[in-house]
Amino acid sequence: MRQIYNDKARAQEDAALRAEEAERVRREFDLLRAGEQKALQALRESEERWHFALEGAGDGVWDWDIASGDIFFSPRCRQLLGLSRAAEIAGFKLWQTGIHPDDLPTVLADLASHLRQPQGSFVTEHRFLKGEDWVWLLGRGMVVSRDAQGQPLRMIGTYSDISERKQAEEELQLLNSHLEERVATRTAELKKAMQQISSAEKQAALARMVAGMAHELNTPIGNILLCSSQIQADVAGIVKADADKRLSRKTLQEFLEKTAESCELLQRNSAQAGDLISRFKQIAVDQLDQPRRSFHPAKIMAKLLQTLLPPEHHPGIRIELQIPQELVLENYPSALEQLVSHLVANSLAHGFDGRNQGMIRLSMQRAQHNIELRYSDDGKGIDGELQSKVFDPFFTTRMGQGGVGLGLALVHNIVHVILKGQVRLESETRQGASFIITFPAE
Repeated sequence: MRQIYNDKARAQEDAALRAEEAERVRREFDLLRAGEQKALQALRESEERWHFALEGAGDGVWDWDIASGDIFFSPRCRQLLGLSRAAEIAGFKLWQTGIHPDDLPTVLADLASHLRQPQGSFVTEHRFLKGEDWVWLLGRGMVVSRDAQGQPLRMIGTYSDISERKQAEEELQLLNSHLEERVATRTAELKKAMQQISSAEKQAALARMVAGMAHELNTPIGNILLCSSQIQADVAGIVKADADKRLSRKTLQEFLEKTAESCELLQRNSAQAGDLISRFKQIAVDQLDQPRRSFHPAKIMAKLLQTLLPPEHHPGIRIELQIPQELVLENYPSALEQLVSHLVANSLAHGFDGRNQGMIRLSMQRAQHNIELRYSDDGKGIDGELQSKVFDPFFTTRMGQGGVGLGLALVHNIVHVILKGQVRLESETRQGASFIITFPAE
């Protein structure tokens, strides 16, 4: 009986242990089922998010088994490609069927290059035949599986319809081409207008130059004609008096005196006309008689200013010279002398007109590969509306008062033609004038 009792007790204990183990297994199973449901729910939510992100954005997903050639298309992808029937999907070959013949070689070459070295993502844009229309598609893909040798086995990607973007790009390109054509047309019109303006300005400058030359030469030539006519009349009178035996010593003496005065007037006016012509010819001079040579501009300018503005003749004119003594130029020294001489004459005639004092500053320095010469005075200055005309030949504000209007024209000619440089005027009324001249150092 005791043995039976003990066996029954052990059986009851074993049953209790088995029941407890079964309960533990059930609880663990319930936990596993709960975890599985949670994982399935998370996967479902993740799929919904990806579906919303891709399908909702208009992108279609494809999954390509490279080894077998099988392809999975999402509903949106089938819609983009125009594949509706199962037979069409089964017989569809990605990257080939439907791609525009002009785009196909580039797409296949880019795909083959990506599969040989599957790094990063594959991107392609091409036209695709959807029904009877060509649409633009943007394809992106990435290799997600490889074999033991590293060969790609599986590729996943998306398709996007970019037809509207391509149409906008074409319209923008067409607009740009039309804009370029309009710009080119407008540029040609402006160039033609500028040529006409330039021609008109040249004609106006030539007319001013001819008018100025005629005006300046009119007086000496008129005097020459008057004197020659008077001498001719006087000679005719002497000849007639001699023929009539009425020529007296007094008449001859008066004739000689008048002839001497006329000859002096002829000589003076001839010299004036010759000087005008000589100065006029300098406008067209493209070279100097003297050769280029090395010189120290500080010494030459100091000597020139002392000659042009001696203290005994111009005691109220102060000179400020700022040129480095070590500066050496390889150029035409006489050109610089003529240049500064005309500028000094312009200051005396216009800047200091009506004044007996003033300041003239002359500086010269090397600026990289150029020489900068700055000439300035503190005279009356030049009005803004006149500054564009001061370098024109025969332009002067003192017409009929001894002004010829060739000084600054010669300055412009020397700077541009001989020194191969540029000249710029900076001036304001009653605040002096500055001429900034730059020319090559060598």
